[in-house]
Amino acid sequence: MEEQSQSNKVVESSTSPSEAKVALLTQGEREILKSLAIGASNKEIAEQLQLSERTIRNRVSEILGKLGLNNRTQAAIWAREHELG
Repeated sequence: MEEQSQSNKVVESSTSPSEAKVALLTQGEREILKSLAIGASNKEIAEQLQLSERTIRNRVSEILGKLGLNNRTQAAIWAREHELG
């Protein structure tokens, strides 16, 4: 049991803060973030993912919260800097 605990610590310590933030995102949130990085509007993202614009707005807000960002422009820049876009 102690060995497993130590191996988890190794994985956690080898993960950068950016990787840890990406890991917090669901696959759907990553897809939305990629679309934000190329400048897609909520309407375009909604059409692409076959979701409502309201759902996209909500998910963008969740992404911003998870990444500690204030707006979609910051999210787009963050995604490009972390090679998600």
